[in-house]
Amino acid sequence: MRTTPFSPPGDRRVANPATDRRLIEQSHLLQTALSASILLHLFPKSKISVTVMVLADDGGRLEASINAATLALMDAGIPLKDMVCACSAGRWNAGGSDEIVVDLNRREIQAATGSAGGGGGGSAPGGGGTSDTIYLPVAMMPQRGTVVLAQCESRLSGGAEAFGEVLEVAMRGCQMVMEIMAAAVRERGMCLYKAKEGKADVILVD
Repeated sequence: MRTTPFSPPGDRRVANPATDRRLIEQSHLLQTALSASILLHLFPKSKISVTVMVLADDGGRLEASINAATLALMDAGIPLKDMVCACSAGRWNAGGSDEIVVDLNRREIQAATGSAGGGGGGSAPGGGGTSDTIYLPVAMMPQRGTVVLAQCESRLSGGAEAFGEVLEVAMRGCQMVMEIMAAAVRERGMCLYKAKEGKADVILVD
C-alpha cells in the first residue's frame, strides 16, 4: 500500500511504505483479508501481487483498499471463495449522543480514537481513545457470513456486549457494500460481453 503526498488533507509529508508503521500494518491487514478468500491452492509456487495507491484519504483507507483490491482481483480473473467487503463502524459520546456510526470519515475516526491519524486500521501511539469510544474496521465474506478481519484497539467499558453491537452494525455495512460491489461487477461484465459481441457503446470526444 502506498500513498501520494496530497492524499491526506492538510498533510504533505511523503510516507515511506517500507518504514511507515501505519502503512506496514495496513498492508499486512490487507494481505490477511484477501488471503482468506483467494483460492491459493490453484496457484502453487506463484505470487499474486496487489499494489494499492491511495489518491485521496479522508478516513477509511484500509476498508476502501480492501474493497478496491477485491474488485481488481475479480477483474483479473483470480478465483475467490467470496467477495471480501470491508466497512467500519464506531461509537463515541459526542454531543450527548451514543449512536453507532457506519463508514467513518477522518474527523469521526479522530473523535473515536483520540488520535491525529485517520487512515484507519489502528490509532496513533498513545491515542487509544476512551472506554466510551470504539472504532472498528471489519472485513468479511458476506455470502458466507465469515469475518476475516476485525480490529479494535479501544478499551471497552461494556465488554463483549459493546463490541458485539458495533460488530453487528459493521457487518450490516459490509452487506450494503457487497450490493454496491456486485452491481459494479455486473455492469463491468455486461460491458465486456457487449464488447465481445461488437455491441459496445463508443463515445467520440472532439
